[in-house]
Amino acid sequence: MTEQPRTNIRPAGAPMVPMSRPGSDDADGGSGSERVDQLAGQAREAGGELAGQAKQVGGEIAGQAKEVGAKLAGDARDAARVQVDDRSTKAGASVREAAHDVRDIAEELRRKGRDRPARLADQAAERMEAFGSYLQESDADRIMGDARRFARERPAVVVAGAAVVGIVAGRLLKASEPEREVAHR
Repeated sequence: MTEQPRTNIRPAGAPMVPMSRPGSDDADGGSGSERVDQLAGQAREAGGELAGQAKQVGGEIAGQAKEVGAKLAGDARDAARVQVDDRSTKAGASVREAAHDVRDIAEELRRKGRDRPARLADQAAERMEAFGSYLQESDADRIMGDARRFARERPAVVVAGAAVVGIVAGRLLKASEPEREVAHR
């Protein structure tokens, strides 16, 4: 009977070591079990090296993913800032325009001899102009910081305002529903 040559399978990076048949002595005089122990040790070393390399590559990939994520988040933040800046500038112009209209109303009230309502309209117009200027001159960071500060200092006002907005939105939605026809037969 002729023996078939053996094909050894080894992990990538493991040293090439010929295997001997169990029970036979190696060229260096060791027994087969010593050789198996030696090969097992080399396999553990190679496995440890592979695990270390895999961990290193995984860390590099995770680092790159963090960088990409941070860049995307930064880009989104920048785009949001641009939007807030643009919209706040437009809103400020609208508020200042409305303040001008309120001043015209105050003038009309004065002509009619109604000084007290005219003063109230002037005060409202001044506040509107100040708010409009604030919106036009402030950037997104300042507006968001001021909003956070206001919410921390006056949480009850924020909650009440949110409740009012919710009620108004609910009524608008309900009013916009088409009336359902109910057939009575």
